Amino acid sequence: MSGSGTLQALNGGVFVHTSLGEASLSLSGSATFDLVGASASSTWDMAGDTGIAGLSHTFTLSGSSVTAEAGGLNAYATDSDQQALIKFIADGSGFSTFSVGTLNLSGGAKAADLEVDVAGLGAGTYDLFSYTTLSGSAFNSVTILNGNGTIDYGAGSSDTVSITVVPEPSTLALFGMAGAAALMAFRRRR
Repeated sequence: MSGSGTLQALNGGVFVHTSLGEASLSLSGSATFDLVGASASSTWDMAGDTGIAGLSHTFTLSGSSVTAEAGGLNAYATDSDQQALIKFIADGSGFSTFSVGTLNLSGGAKAADLEVDVAGLGAGTYDLFSYTTLSGSAFNSVTILNGNGTIDYGAGSSDTVSITVVPEPSTLALFGMAGAAALMAFRRRR
């Protein structure tokens, strides 16, 4: 879903996984994913049915203008041969923050995988999730594309899952060379 569309479930509705082989939801532009509803108890269940081989559930947030919120997120795969994957793709301003009541990484056979594309971002800390309660301690795997960074789960302190982006050494070297060239040019003029 792209642009300014809205996907909404009201009054405590539940956006449940399907028994299809693959389910994918991608949001970009100024799209809205509103699963809170009147009761603020709506939960997105990325977990698959027990015994259904190879289920794959992917959720992608592209850019920094998406509004995404849910009363809870069951971010795990029920069986070891199933996959739950959450992707964040940055734009020049950062990421859209997924606001959830309970971020549940502890159910099923394994927590969801997290993939974060930091292309075009400078050094800094960016929020991926804000939550009220965190269940579990970490994603199953974390992949950072087009740069380097570290994930902080914020448990007990900030109530956010964030990434601190660290410039690649080649980027630092480029800035270092540019700075050295500028200093030499300044010295020559004196």
